[in-house]
Amino acid sequence: PHLQFFNKILIAAEAMELAGCWVGAFNEEKAAKVLNLTSYLRPVAMVPIGYPVQKRGPTHKNSIEKVTTIIR
Repeated sequence: PHLQFFNKILIAAEAMELAGCWVGAFNEEKAAKVLNLTSYLRPVAMVPIGYPVQKRGPTHKNSIEKVTTIIR
């Protein structure tokens, strides 16, 4: 459910010509302190959003065969 929520936020941001990314690796204690969270709340992910420095063009996507290896 968290990923769906963050994806919706990112899609909405992109519709407003903003950019963002899902972040799941950070110091939880420091984040909780900065966000002034109570002890029963735990940050598990963040979505920083802002104006991109430059517009993104179309991205190249590799084929599934190029990015996977089957080990038998």
